[in-house]
Amino acid sequence: MASEDDWRTEYLDSIISVRVVDGLQDAMTHIATYGSHHTDCIVSEDQAEIESFLARVDSAIVMVNASTPVSHRRWNLAWEQKFECNCSALCAWTWFSAPSLQALNISSEAMARHAPSDIACNLQDRNRRHLTPRLFHDRRRRYVGLIGGSFNPAHDGHLHMSSLAHTGLQLDEIWWLVTPQNPLKSSENIAPLDQRLAHARKITASHSFIRVITPERGRRENYTFNTLKHIQKMAPCMCFVWIMGADNLVQFPAWKRYKDIARRIPIAVIDRPSYSYQAISTGRHVLSHRLPARRLGKRGRRGRAIPPLWCFITGRRHPASATALRASGFGE
Repeated sequence: MASEDDWRTEYLDSIISVRVVDGLQDAMTHIATYGSHHTDCIVSEDQAEIESFLARVDSAIVMVNASTPVSHRRWNLAWEQKFECNCSALCAWTWFSAPSLQALNISSEAMARHAPSDIACNLQDRNRRHLTPRLFHDRRRRYVGLIGGSFNPAHDGHLHMSSLAHTGLQLDEIWWLVTPQNPLKSSENIAPLDQRLAHARKITASHSFIRVITPERGRRENYTFNTLKHIQKMAPCMCFVWIMGADNLVQFPAWKRYKDIARRIPIAVIDRPSYSYQAISTGRHVLSHRLPARRLGKRGRRGRAIPPLWCFITGRRHPASATALRASGFGE
């Protein structure tokens, strides 16, 4: 019998795990939870089910009544023949010759989020660095900072915080993790996820060390602990540190499994106006051993930053906030 670990394992071999589900909805939930967002396929004669599957499965390539290995072979063929795709539209390509292939949807927008690094598509260079599987399957040892949030909208304060952490911790990269919905915030006045992603990628265009991804898309629970567990499993060669503003540290005890988060990943706290003393006080009670930022950074680069550890990074404090921007009519 397959176990939970089997669903999350990429074997890279002639091994399959089979699960029997109750229906189409359960199948799509399974794909959203455990899939790689590369290629998914439905085998069915029910046109309604097929259309629902094509519309709702969030993968770069979605196939109908086909063999999924064809996607790898045909992408190579597309490269050799120098086919190009318009990366701002949803394309349905019918030029494939495989006799079993009834339909193939290539979502260019989904491809920009999920396509592997060897796909030959005319993506703009500024978007290539945001491809999730490319990051997850990078076998280089990298020291990466993670910043989670709604980014509703992303603003100069996020860039300032990222720059301070990048310099203070000597990070190779910083990943912005844009959540579909923060469990601690209301869903009112929140912009669509794709809109927030697009804006975040736009303002980071000149900051090559920042990657903007949404690993929680399609997952049942948008809790930081679950997301961290998923990312650390998908990117085992990376050494991660969690980055948060001082205002978020003050409310950190309200996070689900916050103690487990502190035991799972080192935490770097960036000073924010009006929150310095509250954050330091909360850190003393909630977190464990505090280090200077430079020392935490050195340990992290060597893979020796064993949590629980945290640091407090000071510097020029940026006053920008997403709440104030929305109140001023940003995006209207």
